[in-house]
Amino acid sequence: MARFLYRILRKETGNFYQGRINISMAHQKTPYYKVRIGHKAAVKLFTYMYKNATIYLERKYKKFIEGINYGT
Repeated sequence: MARFLYRILRKETGNFYQGRINISMAHQKTPYYKVRIGHKAAVKLFTYMYKNATIYLERKYKKFIEGINYGT
């Protein structure tokens, strides 16, 4: 799964983001992954993930931005 995420990130960001992408499992007991990338690449990833979302997109975006700002 980490390889799949890595390929998607590289494909979607193209030449826009040449930095390091670190993908690892959050915990061994859960199927979640941590992805460490820059802010602009994170926004591109969010756009890719919620490309066809409709009703909850604004709420998810606000939570996403809160999460980014919390980590800095």
